[in-house]
Amino acid sequence: MTRAACLVGVLGLAGLARAQPGPEAPPRAEVVEPVLAPEPPSAQPVPVPEGTEAPAAEAVPAVPETRGRDGLPDDPAMPVRVRIVSPRSREIIPTSVVDVFLEVDNYTLAEGGNRLHVILDNGVPQPWTDVRRPFPLKNLTEGGHSVRVLAVRPDGTSIRGPEAFALVHFYVKRKDFQNYADPEGPFLTVNLPVAGEVDLDGQGRLCFDYWAHNADFAQSGLRLKYQLDAYEGELAEEGPVYWSNLPPGRHKLVVELFDKTGQPVFGPFNRVEREFTVRQVLRAVPLVPLAPDGENAASHPELGQ
Repeated sequence: MTRAACLVGVLGLAGLARAQPGPEAPPRAEVVEPVLAPEPPSAQPVPVPEGTEAPAAEAVPAVPETRGRDGLPDDPAMPVRVRIVSPRSREIIPTSVVDVFLEVDNYTLAEGGNRLHVILDNGVPQPWTDVRRPFPLKNLTEGGHSVRVLAVRPDGTSIRGPEAFALVHFYVKRKDFQNYADPEGPFLTVNLPVAGEVDLDGQGRLCFDYWAHNADFAQSGLRLKYQLDAYEGELAEEGPVYWSNLPPGRHKLVVELFDKTGQPVFGPFNRVEREFTVRQVLRAVPLVPLAPDGENAASHPELGQ
């Protein structure tokens, strides 16, 4: 697997922390080297002189089984491939229940580890790991619908690459123009944050993971504008982006794609709204033993020994 540097923008949102007033920290950007898959072990034959016994093989320590939980392709030299087998493109389904059959190559899925995110229309990503069973869509309204599928890592971030993403547009009972995105035109796919409760990463950051399909920011002049609560920002590069200093509690994110003239880009997925709650991180407090008179051990050094 060749090394590829991915740009990760870290935007300080100091203004969001209600308990810490003050000027906003300037945005910073850092390049993070991706984790590469280890080289597979190899064995070389050892020549043994005639008439002698071959040396006993040394015991090799067992390698921990991480496949399905490492966020890496099975073969680092090959891309991860995701396919929507059914429904077919522009197929008319006679019922409001649709089974989505998926295939994934070169990427082992596991519950709580590597997985797929399935997005119906402009909805919220839903995790799926068992491609032996179809992903069920129920109570669909009549008309057009779209399904998008991404391969994601255990932390929820998506794997980049054109073959790690799939899109299909189909109809329920009748044709119309609902939920149709031109696969050749610019459109958005917002993966993270998902709706509901979310956790910050180990550095206290929230990941904004998005795809701007067919959007060459440098050549087209397209811009991605977002509003996170009262904070507004603009991006002109591919994600993901990490936001720091986000306090626990409920938040609302609005993302929209604009052209070079400042007008919204037409499309059903080019404006996305997500509401989510950052969970409070509880920290362990060391237990201080009490003295017989009810005072803590700090006033009785002999109890702390």
